[in-house]
Amino acid sequence: MGTVVEPAPGGPLRAREAKDARPALVVGRGSGADLVVNRPEISRRHARLVSHGAETLLEDLDSANGTFVEGERLLPGRPVRLNPGECVRFGPVEMLFLGDRLVPAPAPEPPSQHGVLDPTRRSPPQQGARTCEYRPSPRTREVRVDVRGLYQAVKRRDRVLPLLQDVEFTAYPRELVAIVGASGAGKSTLVKALNGMWPAERGAVLYDGKPFYAAPDAFRALIGYVPQEDIIHPELSVESVLRYAGELRLPAETPAPEREALIDATLAELGLEHRRDARVSTLSGGERKRVNIAVELLTRPSLLLLDEPTSGLDPGLERRVVALLRRLTEEGRTILFVTHATESIAQCDQVLFLATGGRVAFFGPPQSALEFFGVDEFAEAYLKLAGGEDGETDWPELFRASQYYAEYVERRDQRPQELPRLEPELRACVSPSASPLRSGLRQLGILARRYLDVIRGDARNLAILLLQAPFIATILSFLYKPNTFTNDMSTTPGAAPPVKDAPELLFLIVIAALWFGTINAAREISKERPIFLRERLAGVRIWPYLLSKLTVLAALCVLQSVLLLEIVGARVELTPDGATWWLILATLVFTSLVATLQGLLLSGLASSNDQAVSLVPLLLLPQVIFSGMLIGLSDLGPLRAVANVMPGRWAYGGLAALTNLTDLYSQTGIARHAKDVFDTHPAGALLALGLIGLVCLVGTAAALGARERQ
Repeated sequence: MGTVVEPAPGGPLRAREAKDARPALVVGRGSGADLVVNRPEISRRHARLVSHGAETLLEDLDSANGTFVEGERLLPGRPVRLNPGECVRFGPVEMLFLGDRLVPAPAPEPPSQHGVLDPTRRSPPQQGARTCEYRPSPRTREVRVDVRGLYQAVKRRDRVLPLLQDVEFTAYPRELVAIVGASGAGKSTLVKALNGMWPAERGAVLYDGKPFYAAPDAFRALIGYVPQEDIIHPELSVESVLRYAGELRLPAETPAPEREALIDATLAELGLEHRRDARVSTLSGGERKRVNIAVELLTRPSLLLLDEPTSGLDPGLERRVVALLRRLTEEGRTILFVTHATESIAQCDQVLFLATGGRVAFFGPPQSALEFFGVDEFAEAYLKLAGGEDGETDWPELFRASQYYAEYVERRDQRPQELPRLEPELRACVSPSASPLRSGLRQLGILARRYLDVIRGDARNLAILLLQAPFIATILSFLYKPNTFTNDMSTTPGAAPPVKDAPELLFLIVIAALWFGTINAAREISKERPIFLRERLAGVRIWPYLLSKLTVLAALCVLQSVLLLEIVGARVELTPDGATWWLILATLVFTSLVATLQGLLLSGLASSNDQAVSLVPLLLLPQVIFSGMLIGLSDLGPLRAVANVMPGRWAYGGLAALTNLTDLYSQTGIARHAKDVFDTHPAGALLALGLIGLVCLVGTAAALGARERQ
């Protein structure tokens, strides 16, 4: 294959000696690789180059962050032929194939005095390779951002409400760009368009001259995104937050010592070493913001997008956060952040003012912004944009006609000759790993361990979860007689047999199990939706996330069901048969588990914690009405179909059959009235509960997917 790579001196690329006769060469982070790329996003065995005569094939080795050729992700185990001049990306590292060797893509040239590339300083392209301007060099990790004519809108009844209109600007590597404007001007919408969470309807986002929307997975490793809300669990320590983030985002084979070293370096970089063991809930506002940023810096992104990182901070903390961002740009990163704080703007290289409707009112250096608006302070520019002063001025139109637009937008915009179209076929090429089971199981294990730590980290809530079953069970055990499930009338001549109260006890046990499961899960998704949405961008899948919740909560269901049954059964003899006791326990566990799935479904549908809790009664009250305890199933008429999808109806009927209430009633001559629910078969009850739970599980996954699309 000839020379494998031309490494940059002192950079993260180094090549082992490779003989021409060697047919296959491995690219990776490990010492056993032939082309070693020392970046945390690179897998130990990332990809393989194979020579077949004059042809060179490239194969992805099931890498964590993918191998891309011209923006298209390779499927593991499916090699493709490389053509001279094609750009190859291993995770965030881009290289050029020159027919007989790989070379690092050209590093971006520094801007000239006016912010335009100096053509006299450009290096001539290698023979056989096309020019790739502003490629991120493996040693500088720099990226250029070109935004062209972005348009985004939402429909409100019969109206179309524009959120972004013809947004256009360019951000160079190592620049700190502030995005400012009045509330509702489209700042957060712009950030979501830049990170792919909400792609624009029209226009393009170019990273290093390539369209981001055409192959978003090719750029995921380059982008760090910090939303307005915290993307960290307050119950965990700072170190635990970073450790779990590293396990989820770094390649699976990254050794633990290497991951810990990266965490140590990130904490040191952000000045958080002394707070590594502190719980997130005990941190100050500025420290929490830094921990959010630390999570993103673990993968060493080239582009960092932050949505109001200084919101809620006092002026002193705000200055410290912006100073931190300023320092991060000096290490080669491009940073864009939304802010309402005018004191921060002066520390930035560029400022983007958005007017109402998402139109660009200004882009350029902060001092030039003051000149353009004719003000001495940035707060006065806010007033003018909001219409407080000179309300008739159309600032976006005035800006487009000004010399500032020509200098800071048009002259900075070095456009490629052609913009590739966003073909659906190209989007289809961006596919996940070909071995989702292994990756999904790994994610499930990490997420389940983290969720368990989150629950244990909130001692007060954990105590409530563990004590509610014994508390309710103790009350029930003293309310009902020990011989409730018998027809023994010898102790109370002339009185009704004790078994007459048995249905009430079973009904209350069922309602308790339904309550435990529902209330345990009702807030578990809604309270961490920002975390889920951010981790989805980082590759976390819906099913591992959902099953991690279910796994931990299922263990809680078993514990609560055992406590409930044991404490009640210690005084009230439910059944003399040990085998039947296990069936009763299984029915209770299934009931609580189905209620947990219903709670997760509520949490996935709700927009907030308060809304989720408010929906709990709407879920539990129909269980009471349609259980068959208060109203016989035969008396429901057409509404019996509703009862058949209620887990309470099947749980109550199954327990009644297992405790032999039908025979006990007939032996004592008590009229069954409308208690036709007693005829439920225990196996049928378990099957019905399982089917209802499966529907809830699929519905929750669909709700999570819909919430993500929204």
